[in-house]
Amino acid sequence: SPYTSTTTPYDYPYILLFNTFHHLLPGLITAWTYGKQAVAWEALTDQQQLDRVINTLTKMFNQPPPPVVRHAVSRWASDPYALGSYSATELNHEDDMEVLKTPLGGGRLVLAGEALSETNGTVHGAYLSGIEQAGKVLKMLKEESEREEEKTKTKNFNTIAKL
Repeated sequence: SPYTSTTTPYDYPYILLFNTFHHLLPGLITAWTYGKQAVAWEALTDQQQLDRVINTLTKMFNQPPPPVVRHAVSRWASDPYALGSYSATELNHEDDMEVLKTPLGGGRLVLAGEALSETNGTVHGAYLSGIEQAGKVLKMLKEESEREEEKTKTKNFNTIAKL
């Protein structure tokens, strides 16, 4: 086995996540690395990455996949416009998402985005996270408005009482 006691999960030579898109194009499959493994894999050539994908599929199905007609490799971590593009929760850091969702600056700054989505999705995850965080902002504004309204009522009552 290529996975030894000295191999870290980031050096693991197999793909841990595949996705198929048969509804778009029959036979289309994507292979995903994430976290530190993705950064480590960026140093591999396109052919080395393809070989690892084929090795993973061969190991999964006990036979080689059909010949690859075409392949493409992205290097999101080194793309200056993406800088990683996808988020992935590191082992033992599952609570980090809740920390990042906590409003800052007395509730004046609320973070949202794909990395804060329970669905671990890209665009839809960012959208859902935005909806969730917007709900927190609306709740905070409503509570603030109610407090101000109560202050105004108290002030008006005190003014009337003085008359």
